Amino acid sequence: MAQITLSVENLGKTLAEFSVKRAWLTIFMCIALVIAGGYGGKNLGFSGDYQIFFGDENPELQIFLDFEATYGKADNISFVVIPKEGDIYQPRVIEAIHDITTKAWRLPFVSRVDSLTNFQHTYAEGDDLIVEDLIFEKSEIAQPGQMERLQRIAENEPLLHEFITASNGTATIINAVLQVDRKIAEDVLGAAQAARDIQAEILEQYPSIDIKLTGASMLSSAFSEVAMQDSATLIPAMYLLITVVMLLVLRSLWATVAGLLIVILSTIFGMGFGGWLSIELTPISVGASTIILTIAIADAVHIIAAMRQKMQRGLEKLPAIVEATATNTFPVTLTSITTAIGFLSLNFSDSPPFHHLGNMAAAGIFMAWILSITFLPAVLTLLPVKYEVLPKDKQNGSVMKSLGAAILRRRYAAFILTAATCAVAISLIPRLEFNDVWSKYFDENIKIRQAIDATRPHFGTDNIEFVIDSSAPQNVLEPVFLQDVKAFSEWLRMQPEVAHVYSVSDIMKRLNKNLNEDKPDFYDIPDNRKLASQYLLVYELSLPYGLDLNDRIDIDRQRTRVTATIRDTSTVEARTLIKNATDWMEKNSQFGATVSPTGNTTLFNYIADRNVQAMFEGGLVLIVAIFIIMTVFFRSAGIGLLSIILNAIPVFVAFGIWAVVSGTVGFSIAAVGAVAIGLVIDYTVHLVSKFMSARRHYGKNNQESILYAFDTAGTAIVATTAILTAGFALLATSAFKPNTDMGLLTAIAIMLAMVINFLIMPGLLSFNSKEKENRL
Repeated sequence: MAQITLSVENLGKTLAEFSVKRAWLTIFMCIALVIAGGYGGKNLGFSGDYQIFFGDENPELQIFLDFEATYGKADNISFVVIPKEGDIYQPRVIEAIHDITTKAWRLPFVSRVDSLTNFQHTYAEGDDLIVEDLIFEKSEIAQPGQMERLQRIAENEPLLHEFITASNGTATIINAVLQVDRKIAEDVLGAAQAARDIQAEILEQYPSIDIKLTGASMLSSAFSEVAMQDSATLIPAMYLLITVVMLLVLRSLWATVAGLLIVILSTIFGMGFGGWLSIELTPISVGASTIILTIAIADAVHIIAAMRQKMQRGLEKLPAIVEATATNTFPVTLTSITTAIGFLSLNFSDSPPFHHLGNMAAAGIFMAWILSITFLPAVLTLLPVKYEVLPKDKQNGSVMKSLGAAILRRRYAAFILTAATCAVAISLIPRLEFNDVWSKYFDENIKIRQAIDATRPHFGTDNIEFVIDSSAPQNVLEPVFLQDVKAFSEWLRMQPEVAHVYSVSDIMKRLNKNLNEDKPDFYDIPDNRKLASQYLLVYELSLPYGLDLNDRIDIDRQRTRVTATIRDTSTVEARTLIKNATDWMEKNSQFGATVSPTGNTTLFNYIADRNVQAMFEGGLVLIVAIFIIMTVFFRSAGIGLLSIILNAIPVFVAFGIWAVVSGTVGFSIAAVGAVAIGLVIDYTVHLVSKFMSARRHYGKNNQESILYAFDTAGTAIVATTAILTAGFALLATSAFKPNTDMGLLTAIAIMLAMVINFLIMPGLLSFNSKEKENRL
């Protein structure tokens, strides 16, 4: 260990001496490197595709893409009309619905619009099947008895009742289906803005109603908008926070300026690196900028705090800069490597935005390391940083040294009590359950969340699509298969989680009734294939453009989709429904049909599980990597094992606390373990390296070395903990709930890591006998 440490320290000393002597040249070279990397930032943009959260190999995504290729894209914008007084069956409300329906056809990329007024109502007139809009001309609304007719039809039509119109008539939906390229953020945002323009125009004309905008396209738009909002609010807040903490800790405006320069340049490089990789920013990956500037300051704080201490103890400024850089190069290098590996392990995640977050953060960490041992000494040389020499009686003591002494006196009690508390907290982890409802990803102040919450009491929350496969072309028209679809739809309607079911079997039953003189006894599936085929042909020939059944039955007539609108259910409840539905079809199909669940809800319901499984693998790789690195650098398997224990335990304890605070975890929480372990290893590295340095350079015994470690590294550890904790806690103010959870849980883990390292490490290091001490 001594040889490795000495080599790294000598490298740090050489670089520091060069930086001090050639300050302007060093600054120029560092800025040139940052500009080269940061120039890639011109390629950064915000993604308007919610599917970016799913990897190309994600099986649920593959099923969903096949679903979209068969039935058209699932992107939509829904105008939810809610009268301020009374129900929707009022002439002015129906006029508004008619106007929205007409205007929705003008939305960019629109392919279909469904509403109460353009619903394709069917009835018999002699031997003819009449198919027409419920309200074709706006003038029809004023006809006597029209409101009663609309209400009667809506309440008795399964494809309207509780799907287009609320059960008690308190709301209705106009749904516009879009064929938009989600990869072009401008197109998604443009469609969303066009919908808002319609909303504003209608609200001005019809003040007696309220309109909420929901749907997949509004969701995609919200992802982009939240990412932009977070970048505009969190980054300035983080800079303010860092500035305040550094001023309090370093007690120098110029030292704070030096640290802020490291932060700014590291962030520019990290985000620019993302641009070179053509990364599209999302609410997750945009957090890289906040994370980089939070982490980048840690290295600078350690070096500046050491310089301050040396200057206060009588050393001149330039020698203090060189010595502070040299003595911290080893721990700073080691922590930069382990932290970068922690973020790079996010590439194991099943969600690409976490790959982007990890890669940009790792690039920023790399640049922060380079700048801390080159640019920082150069800048400190040029800036008028001054610290007064302390009186002799105060030079050998510090608050952190006193804290270390207090813990050392009660080290065994502190060890036992801390270990017991950790064990209790860890035992609570099994109480955690997965719950990742995408509609609750957004803060309640965000419009998409407000729209979803306002819609939920009337129509439920999300849709689950069930694709029923008859195994061969044209089999959809087989009566036995249609009976399977009918029975499956009726089973779904009986499930407590289901608010509505949209099925082609309801259309076939209505057509069979219409073409048999509207006799109620014929409201059932046709009893032969030829008849079903004729009914469907007559019906489709009567449908206007854009309202055909291609979104319900595939072109080969082999598969059909059944849409189940679910109520406000948890992830576990939704997955249970999906499993039960699949099992029901397998056991009860008379035709041998199979069912495949898909849709946005299904996608998000399984991403948490996949992320946890993937990040478990990444976490194992990270732990092994840290063990090897610590063992090699310190030439001690014991130190390697100690590092893993001291940095894994706080993460587990944090999850135990989270089980009490929240009780649920989503897909973003899976990344916390890798990120936190990569961050908090900083404490162990700095304490152990200072401990070992005291014994090697100054011949101190164990207890004296522990006090030296607290004295020289303690203040910087507290400062970086304050910055890291506050920085990640600041993510809790994000409008995007996955960021909120990840930030808050990581902040808890960071704070716990400092406390646990301070309380446990003195006891562990004191267990060494004199013989072991000499070997070390």
